[in-house]
Amino acid sequence: MSDNLIWNIYNILRGESSLQKSAVDLFILQVLSWLKLSKKNELCPEKTFESVRKGQITTSLLENLFYGLAKSPSELSKKIGLNVEGFKVSGSIAMINRSVLIALLDYLWSAYQSDNIDYENIVWDIARYYDSQSGLTRINYEVAKLATDIADIQSNENVYCPFESSYNGAIICADYTNNIFTESPVESAYPYLVNILCDISLNPNFSDPIEAPSWVENGKLRKFDVTVAFPPFGIRYRQETADIFNRFSEKSLYGEVLHIRHCIAQTKRKAIIAVPLGILFRTSAGEKELKQDIIEKGLIEAIISLPPGLLANTSIPFALVVLNLQSNNVSPYDILFIDASSERFFKRQNNRNTLSNIDEIISIIKNPCDGPYSKIISSKICEDNEFNLLPNRYVLSSAQQSLENLINESSVIEINKIADIMRSQSVRSKEDGVHEFLEVMVSDIPLTGYIQKPGHSSLVSSKKLQKAKQQRLKPLDILISTKGSIGVVGIVPPSFEGDWLAGQSFQILRLKEKENIIIDPRILYMYLRSFVGQELIKSKAAGTAVQMVQVRDIKNFPVIILTKEEQKEVLKSFEEEIKIQHKMKDLEQQLDDIKKKHWNK
Repeated sequence: MSDNLIWNIYNILRGESSLQKSAVDLFILQVLSWLKLSKKNELCPEKTFESVRKGQITTSLLENLFYGLAKSPSELSKKIGLNVEGFKVSGSIAMINRSVLIALLDYLWSAYQSDNIDYENIVWDIARYYDSQSGLTRINYEVAKLATDIADIQSNENVYCPFESSYNGAIICADYTNNIFTESPVESAYPYLVNILCDISLNPNFSDPIEAPSWVENGKLRKFDVTVAFPPFGIRYRQETADIFNRFSEKSLYGEVLHIRHCIAQTKRKAIIAVPLGILFRTSAGEKELKQDIIEKGLIEAIISLPPGLLANTSIPFALVVLNLQSNNVSPYDILFIDASSERFFKRQNNRNTLSNIDEIISIIKNPCDGPYSKIISSKICEDNEFNLLPNRYVLSSAQQSLENLINESSVIEINKIADIMRSQSVRSKEDGVHEFLEVMVSDIPLTGYIQKPGHSSLVSSKKLQKAKQQRLKPLDILISTKGSIGVVGIVPPSFEGDWLAGQSFQILRLKEKENIIIDPRILYMYLRSFVGQELIKSKAAGTAVQMVQVRDIKNFPVIILTKEEQKEVLKSFEEEIKIQHKMKDLEQQLDDIKKKHWNK
């Protein structure tokens, strides 16, 4: 019923195009709270829904009524908060057409009489149909349920839910304990209305948890037993964030670093924090220092990557980081990685992905083991991987595991032992150019064979000419795309005209000349283009908006060593490809000639 009810309400209000979605959602919650309080006989008779509906209803009448409820000097004020925003209609709602308002109240009266309103489900429905213009919430029920189940909250524990997006986590936490404390920089009636609709007692504070934390006791941050946090993604803070509580030991502008540090500072037992995947693999100073520190202190219990598209207002992939603040672990110790990003853990519903099989994830948390979706990894291995904490780095699919077995069973050598690795750098400038360079782009890489003449050229200024010359490509250099289009591999021809540069998506591999176990650069090129090479490259890719392979992964990339005779066979295959490429070019020319044969001027 609640699903149809919320859609019907939205349809009634659809014609009011001037209304912001966030204002509409808040108004719906206010009216439903008024309905529920009326049903429970907690209002004086003249202020109940039934009594007011019998009179001449106007938006100004409702506004005055709600304002009066907010100022009511009674026990009711404890439920809606002393803040007058609790039942105050926004200016845009005050302009709603009277006929639309009457239609809305008539519809709700019908539902009210039949006692078919599930108030708590409506709160979740509004969260589910959240759009980017709404400021109320963005975490759906299933994700919030998983986080709170992982927390294993006891009835006597205090739970901290910082940041505005954590309200829905707080609602589920209230199923386990009455001691829920929220903190949001945005002052809103939302937590008070949720208290009424869900029969819970959130304790809200309105302050920025990072810039000005407000849950303080005796001049120190209050410690809560459990923290369930859904911080905003992609936030950057100013260079010097005020911190009188000494929370931030790393210098970082990334919000994720500060969010994790803040949650640690206010938690006694366990913290579950949602983070975008970027922080799990990035190695900038502040992020790497944070991951190294919490690993060395034994705090990380588990990391769970979740399916894409779960959040209504962003496509950013994310994970839950589970921290145990009472851990006695000493590094090296075991960390549980769960890759719940596959189709097994989501279903398509109402044009959105919905988390599924939550019980299976919880079961793995309670009984850690190696399995198709989980892996127990020593913190030492994470350290060896420069604190890359992406679950799919360690939890391999069956195809990836087969590749891993092949690598383990083969004689291999790291690519940096056989080739020099160079990163292409920009040589563009605002000054007038004096020398032309041809730039190889991803689009210039053929399916097979040598790179043909690049189609893009640029003039380099005299100031950057020397830098550009140092990056000039040489015959048989290998280009591998490590940003965006991952794994595109090309090889420079033995001879070419002009000066060529590699585009910035590429890493340049130049085979070392002395005592090399690989007899020809074309061998390495063919390996990187092979099924094994391509799958290995793609397995190293990470990123949120743009996929990339980090330099260290290219340096450590395993190359399966062939005998010299086997390598000669690979060279023959390469030459066969070149012959086929020439035949294809001839055939393309023949096709072009046929097209020009008729109806030509």
